[in-house]
Amino acid sequence: MPWRLLHALLVCAVLGPSAIDLRQTIRTTDTPWTFPTITTRAEWEQRAAAIRQTILFRAGLWPLPPRTPLNAQIFGRIDRSGYSVEKAYFESVPGLFVTGNLYRPLGPPANARPPYPAVLAPHGHAAYGRLEASDIFNEPARAASLARQGYVVFTYDMVGYNDSFQVPHGYAEPKASLWGFSVLGLQLWDSMRALDFLASLPDVDRDRLGVSGPSGGGTQTFLLTAVDDRVKVAVPANMVSHYMQGGDNCENTAGLRLDYSNVEFAAAAAPRPMLLVSADGDWTRDNPRIEFPAIRGIYELYGAADRVSHVQFHAPHNFNREGREASYAWFATWLKGTPATPRESGVSIESPSNLLVWYGRERPKGLTADGVLDYWRSLPFDASAVQLAVAVDPHGVPPTMRPHLPGRKPTGAVLVNGIDDAGLVEALGRAGKAVYVLEPFHETRDVTSRYFATYNRTADQLRVQDILLAAAELEKQYGAIDLIGTGPGGLTALVAAAIHPAFTHVVADAGRFPTSDEAAYLDRLFIPGFLRAGGFRALSGSRIVIHNGGGVFRAPVQVRDAPMSVAEIAAAIAGASGGRR
Repeated sequence: MPWRLLHALLVCAVLGPSAIDLRQTIRTTDTPWTFPTITTRAEWEQRAAAIRQTILFRAGLWPLPPRTPLNAQIFGRIDRSGYSVEKAYFESVPGLFVTGNLYRPLGPPANARPPYPAVLAPHGHAAYGRLEASDIFNEPARAASLARQGYVVFTYDMVGYNDSFQVPHGYAEPKASLWGFSVLGLQLWDSMRALDFLASLPDVDRDRLGVSGPSGGGTQTFLLTAVDDRVKVAVPANMVSHYMQGGDNCENTAGLRLDYSNVEFAAAAAPRPMLLVSADGDWTRDNPRIEFPAIRGIYELYGAADRVSHVQFHAPHNFNREGREASYAWFATWLKGTPATPRESGVSIESPSNLLVWYGRERPKGLTADGVLDYWRSLPFDASAVQLAVAVDPHGVPPTMRPHLPGRKPTGAVLVNGIDDAGLVEALGRAGKAVYVLEPFHETRDVTSRYFATYNRTADQLRVQDILLAAAELEKQYGAIDLIGTGPGGLTALVAAAIHPAFTHVVADAGRFPTSDEAAYLDRLFIPGFLRAGGFRALSGSRIVIHNGGGVFRAPVQVRDAPMSVAEIAAAIAGASGGRR
């Protein structure tokens, strides 16, 4: 989102003492969401673009990592009636293996000739993952049935399941959130590379790619479809809910649902064909009356209401045969252009030894979880993404500002964030400045609530937001303004300065913050994704003076190791000392 748009949103925020400060409330995985009122296609497309950018950034994929060689290996072919199954693996990043099974048509399925359409099949949280073959989740039967119907199908392991051994599924290192690195993001990248893998096969039509998965695989389905337009048809099963957003690591990552819900993520598929599968015995029970009508409303903006549909079955949380067969019919219509309603039959359930990639085979060493995080640390960054990390709420409540006005007409305004220093206020007043001191945000929420940062802005995100909201108000009165960060307010002032280019001068106390120490960010400046956006490397310009660096603060601007006096700060704001050491 460009600054001019962010600035417009801030200026348009509702102001006044009657506004209710909702910052101390908590959202959770089970907080109901209301779909926004969208009246035009242009309005939705602007929001959908922000949704896609949010998903990618919060997954640690903004900008996208390089598409390194897949080094794919396919082996162990078994021929069955109408299809074959093989073991396969590739590297989504160098040394990180994505493992699964490749099912292909064998013989002459009705009206099927290569190149075939292909379906990516992420699995849910059933105990055996892609090997699960129970009454309500049967991944091998699903893949084999699609192959018999004329599709190439790739079923692959979620992180930490079956053959995926390098990163545990429960991985949740707090420091990783600074880099946007999570199981959700890693799985999303694996899924994007799985599309690369399918598109690379000579018997696959890369213009006819679909994706379908249940439960956690449903989350993966709508996230992938939202961010990768190579997906032409999607069937998320039993996961699109207005009140339950997903209860697992692979469905939650810091900052993902501050402003958007799963229903909007699913709607971002429009106008590509999508079928919602739901059950009346789980959290998708409201699909017929809430989620599906909301999503259909978006498709109607495109004149594409026929491209979205919904089926619900009387069942618990599942992807049973009825639901799977509904997905087969949907794929037949939109990937093959046939009115057939295929049934599930004639498939064999293989023994684990026939499907497990590493069975009887030495596993390659590859990367550890720490090694994958190191890879994320090495990725190129986009400094403008600092504003994505902060994620200012356009409906945020403006902070309280205590004004200190000089006796004569002020020559400009200074916003002070941090300690209310009477001596500093007096010195700035003598220079003819109107001074406004921010009332600091004090955290009272239970930040230990599960996946807190997925649904709620952290205290430091809100503190930066307060600066930007206050700046937008003061600029309406004074034009460009100056910013001072004192004491603990210095760091958040610097983050705000990295986002907002219109501060005339910025003087901030770095508090001897060690910018290379991840533990310091967790303790003193917790903004998920901040380091993925470049951190303090996003700062630039001679207008910024950083002091009290203590020899440990690093940024590509001039930094003073010693603290500045009140007189020096006032002089810097007046432009007398600039960035001089």
